[in-house]
Amino acid sequence: MEPLKWKNAFKTSQSLLTWCEVWILDKKRTWISNIKTTFFALATIIFDITLLMEMQLLFNRRDYEAISIHLATLSLYVGFTIKIIMFMRKTEQLRNLIELFDWPGLDDIPIQFQQNKTRSIMSSNFISRFYFITVSFNITLYLNRPLYSSYFEYPIEFSYPLPYWGKYCLISLQVFCVYYTVLVGIAFDLLHASLARTATELLDILCKTITSFKPVNKDNPEAEELKFLTNCAIKHRHIIRKVVFV
Repeated sequence: MEPLKWKNAFKTSQSLLTWCEVWILDKKRTWISNIKTTFFALATIIFDITLLMEMQLLFNRRDYEAISIHLATLSLYVGFTIKIIMFMRKTEQLRNLIELFDWPGLDDIPIQFQQNKTRSIMSSNFISRFYFITVSFNITLYLNRPLYSSYFEYPIEFSYPLPYWGKYCLISLQVFCVYYTVLVGIAFDLLHASLARTATELLDILCKTITSFKPVNKDNPEAEELKFLTNCAIKHRHIIRKVVFV
């Protein structure tokens, strides 16, 4: 079986962001992708505009109690939208970070530490999947409360009257955008956590490799040790560069 690459550590986050059309690296654009991107972008923008309109109306009415209730919800969803925009604006930096994983030196690990690498990658994906499933389940329960409870409430209860069709269009928009923004937001967090965990594991393996080194060349151990430490220094520099990007 082919050994796992360090890139596999954030495979779960990458898959989710690719489906949401946020992960745009190493992906050939198709007409379906363009339609999805346009739909997601328009839905999110309209959703944020409706939130800001509601806040403006409450400010005009000086209903500060309602503002305080809405503010926490509004800042959450608008914050997720800003994260999406910032992520897509940092495409070049992300590409540079991903390229660091392609450096062969990172996969040059002593056999006795290969298990550490495999365990780190598998645990990162397990934690990501578990967290994603848990959050998805909780969001589903939160948004479907009217189906199992008499307490009818959605993320934002608008204070102005809406026509019948407008109410349910707005509810559908809220449900979709809450799912989308929250799941993309947690995918960013999981990606960051996986990258940080990978960097930590790389440094840990490098430390163990250095402390367990024993020269094989008895005739010239100093030269062998110097070459070994030089390679370790180069590898350490690549790891630190990755940490800086994270």
